[in-house]
Amino acid sequence: MKLYFFISCLFFIPLCFSQENILYNGDFEKYHNCPEGHIRYNEGITELTIGWFINNKSTPDYFNRCSKNSNVGVPVNFAGNMEPYSGNAYVGMILRSDSGRYSYSKSYTENLQTALQVPLERNELYCFQFYYVLSKNSGIASNGLSVYFSNSKPNFEENALKFHFKPQLELNRDSFLTEQKKWNLFSGYFMASGEEKYISIGNFIDFSEAKYITIVENPTEEIHSFAYYLFDDFKLFKIKNIEECPCNTIMNQLDSFPKVEFKKQDSELSFDIDSGETLILKNIFFEFDKTNLLPQSNEELNKIYKILTDNSNITIEISGHTDNIGTESYNIELSKARAKAVLEYLYKKGISLQRMKYSGYGSKKPIADNNTFDGRKQNRRVEIKILTK
Repeated sequence: MKLYFFISCLFFIPLCFSQENILYNGDFEKYHNCPEGHIRYNEGITELTIGWFINNKSTPDYFNRCSKNSNVGVPVNFAGNMEPYSGNAYVGMILRSDSGRYSYSKSYTENLQTALQVPLERNELYCFQFYYVLSKNSGIASNGLSVYFSNSKPNFEENALKFHFKPQLELNRDSFLTEQKKWNLFSGYFMASGEEKYISIGNFIDFSEAKYITIVENPTEEIHSFAYYLFDDFKLFKIKNIEECPCNTIMNQLDSFPKVEFKKQDSELSFDIDSGETLILKNIFFEFDKTNLLPQSNEELNKIYKILTDNSNITIEISGHTDNIGTESYNIELSKARAKAVLEYLYKKGISLQRMKYSGYGSKKPIADNNTFDGRKQNRRVEIKILTK
């Protein structure tokens, strides 16, 4: 079992929440029309109900007591028999498909989005909550329920094998979500960057890490091929202390978002070191959790370029490193992409690819304590290793 540093809050404190919910129609009680039936694949519907939308060809469903179609009514519908957590409505979607039973796509999943009506405040804590339950007619149960806050409208493929982003909140990946009789609380806090505009809910685990267990051994209906979950009562509200948010999730965003300040460190760059030794680049800048080099990096990179130009026998390895917040597979991809960005800069300046290679080590080679903010900051770095001179 993988050990997660990035903080899984396992404490629950009974609280009475009176905070203002930032989300619009988080309980799905507002609607244009009563649902008339199960949404079909590629039907072209983009708005599931007021304030909630679909961004691809997938088919989340809206259920309401007002519906005259028993497939999407409440409490009885094609997914089973379940009363809402509150009110008269809820939504449902597929978090995983049985790759052996579902012929369309082994990686088919569904997700749901909403837009924030007001901006979040930078470096402030927020609590995000909702209720979920595995539908009674589901044939499998899944892991991977997660939440992604983004600054642009998401564009996920419904059969994606890999996700190139890190959800801020997720449930423990080693746990299957098997409860079918009562609603479960998803609750976690995170620190806002101030750039969040959209929230996406779904299963944002790469297909290679996704897991499911069988509930129905002898499937007779289409829904038996899916881990189909119901969702209700979404809430997002600002908190002052983490004790205000009972937490059962893993948070992938712990540190604050400093405004980008390019405080140059003393950097007497020299490759006057032996083969096999490494040099930490002190003035290479990326935006938080991004891979594009910022222009403020150019001075340091140009020094490296000049050294390589003046010493044509030197070959190097450029390596990227991260802290241990987030999954290791994500961190390796992020560190590799950052190292590649440095290599591409030098290549465009004229350094031969035969003299350079790049790699990403994720959090495997820390140089400081990942349990502290300063330590994690030091571990997020790019290094150059001299291979030959």
